[in-house]
Amino acid sequence: MKLHSIREQIVAACLDLCHNGLMCNLGAGGNVSVRDPDTGLVALTPSQVRYDTMSAEDIVVTNIDGKIVESLSNRVPTSELATHTMIYREFNDVNAVIHAHAPFITAVTVVEDALPALNYELLYFVGRTVPVIPFVMPGTEEMARDVTGALKESRAMVIRNHGLFAVGEDLASTLVRAVVVEDAARLYCYARSIGEPKLLPGSVKRPV
Repeated sequence: MKLHSIREQIVAACLDLCHNGLMCNLGAGGNVSVRDPDTGLVALTPSQVRYDTMSAEDIVVTNIDGKIVESLSNRVPTSELATHTMIYREFNDVNAVIHAHAPFITAVTVVEDALPALNYELLYFVGRTVPVIPFVMPGTEEMARDVTGALKESRAMVIRNHGLFAVGEDLASTLVRAVVVEDAARLYCYARSIGEPKLLPGSVKRPV
């Protein structure tokens, strides 16, 4: 089996995302991929397979252009394959992509044009804001272009009325980034339920 260790890491990450409340709303919503720096091959979650029942064998392997290299006969890659592979072609330093239909960040960004930093963790792992782009049809080349364009400004972004994309140099750092964004969005929702949130002071700078 190609990329066996990476496949196992993806399954573990999906379970972690479910545990943290980012991806269990539909059981199979969202998708995760990892690029192997040595071979250039990409391992991706399959379409319509629940994360709590997924195994390493279910993960699909493609090349950088999205052509299937290895998969079970009844498994196809995520419908967001075009977005994942375009991101890898555009960013040499990105080796993991997480797309999650995370409830708090999705809720915030149907109201706000960006998620502002209420806490230092968001500033540290993403920046002062998490940008939002207008809704675009899932699974399309247009979505791939729009998401990739937004990621040139930030390592995490949101499609309004859809969900979060986070990227990173490896799966571990990308998972942390996705969880940090959802946690910050949860804080924002709680704060807005009480009153007007006071944002992180501008004098607090992100580490270089």
